[in-house]
Amino acid sequence: MNQQEAFDKVWDWFVVQKNPPSVNQETGMCKFRGPKNTKCAVGVLIPDNLYHKEYEAYVISEIKGTETLKDLFSLLSLSFLSDLQTAHDVAAIPTGLKFTSKVTSELTELAATYNLKCPAI
Repeated sequence: MNQQEAFDKVWDWFVVQKNPPSVNQETGMCKFRGPKNTKCAVGVLIPDNLYHKEYEAYVISEIKGTETLKDLFSLLSLSFLSDLQTAHDVAAIPTGLKFTSKVTSELTELAATYNLKCPAI
């Protein structure tokens, strides 16, 4: 998967489908996977058959290199994955704005940074 393909998946999940963020309700911390099939930006990129609950104890740099995910993430830089995650995490911070609006803005900025195209809404 290249950067545009990864970006498109995340855009589709949050902007088109309007899925909520993946946040631990007790701690307020974002999670790769959460209740009711919620996912963070990196969690969206991990197919269900490759996801392991143990990933929740790690940061992106640690799961990127796992035997299970290294091929999946081989074309994606750590900085790109971290920036995708940051877009999710910043948008998930409770404010008066809806998550979908905030994540759309964050992802649009990220697209400009990486010369990616935002898919149609």
